[in-house]
Amino acid sequence: MFINFSLHLQKEFSSLAASKISNFRSKISEWIRILVSLATDHQFDKVLEDPMNHVTKLLISTSPEICNLDTQHLESINERFICKKNLLIQRLFPMTSIYGFINLTDRNLYFQEICGSGVAKVHRAKLISIRKVRKRRYELANGAIEIEAATQSFYFNFKDPADRNDFYNALVKHVGPNCLTEKTLNQVTELWKNRMMSNFDYLLNINYIAQRSLNDFTQYPVMPWLLINYKDKELDLEDPANYR
Repeated sequence: MFINFSLHLQKEFSSLAASKISNFRSKISEWIRILVSLATDHQFDKVLEDPMNHVTKLLISTSPEICNLDTQHLESINERFICKKNLLIQRLFPMTSIYGFINLTDRNLYFQEICGSGVAKVHRAKLISIRKVRKRRYELANGAIEIEAATQSFYFNFKDPADRNDFYNALVKHVGPNCLTEKTLNQVTELWKNRMMSNFDYLLNINYIAQRSLNDFTQYPVMPWLLINYKDKELDLEDPANYR
């Protein structure tokens, strides 16, 4: 009886492995077919411009189920979506980028990475923890947004600027009262004048308001060059000769 049970299990595992191999082969064949069609349709230059975008489209075309946010990642079943669901966007880093889907509820922001391994990584940021929300440019197009939360920051690029604007308008309505947005220049200036913000933080915030970001090397923050004395170990701040 034990031998029969073992043979049954072996047969089940063999059939399961065969189905996975068959599924994998079919996906590879579909990818090759799409890549060949791109090359023969004289669109290969477009693939080279943004290869990650086309790889992402291949993943979506072969596994459309990855487009949906798994409800197990939600903080609560009572969360209400307040913007267009499952928007395909690009998350930007200083030296690279990844594609994924963004979702916004009345409590949290969710970004779900797209990967070929089948294990989707989902990043979540509570809306009450968001400290800065700013519209941004990317490659000279006004379709990006930068979000800074308590422990993480996001720089997202939307293919459609209208989707970016809708997302921004929905987000700023649900963040905390101390969150800095596009309209908070006077607030930042008042904090600095009342010595509640350092010179460095004030200049950094001015850079942020001027569309500069630590997440994009092409728009990196700039600081005024004030000093000319970099030789002395101790600097006399009262000596005009130490300044430009």
